[in-house]
Amino acid sequence: MRVPPDHVTADGYPLGSWIRMQRKQYTAGRIPADRATVLEALGIEWHPYEAMWQRGITAATAYHARHHHLQVPDEHTEADGYRLGQFIVAQRMLYKRGSLAADRIAALEAVGMIWNNRTHRFNVGVAAARRYHQTHGHLHVPSAYRTGDGYPLGRWLAQQRRALRDGRMPTERITALDDLSPTWRTG
Repeated sequence: MRVPPDHVTADGYPLGSWIRMQRKQYTAGRIPADRATVLEALGIEWHPYEAMWQRGITAATAYHARHHHLQVPDEHTEADGYRLGQFIVAQRMLYKRGSLAADRIAALEAVGMIWNNRTHRFNVGVAAARRYHQTHGHLHVPSAYRTGDGYPLGRWLAQQRRALRDGRMPTERITALDDLSPTWRTG
């Protein structure tokens, strides 16, 4: 039973507040067993945040099994209507704030969680550039070049050069590419 905390019935009863109070009473051990049984039969979730977490990690695990990654678009909705993209965004925000429990971090990392998409995309590009450099000895990559697995390395390097020219590239990224090969700058 998922009732918003501020829900009021058509006849004016504050059902959301009442359910919230039942949960508090249950957590405090002040709900008689027979009343708890009746509420459970109606579908109350005593710990809705835990239920939401379980739903999210289950959907993330299934997504990873289907796609072999967890690069879930922010707007992605599962076939059953579950907004997995929003779950992933929420977990990233909690992680960034330092308020995501260690066991949840571990569970998400076990299914391939990417905490920072920009960093991940940069690292994927560097890995592709490294492979190209090992084969060709330089990073003068044609702009239309795609790796054997379809990665648009030429376009990615052009974007990095543009970011450098525009002064938008962080120093650590410049260093990472320079360490790979200074030829990336002249493409």
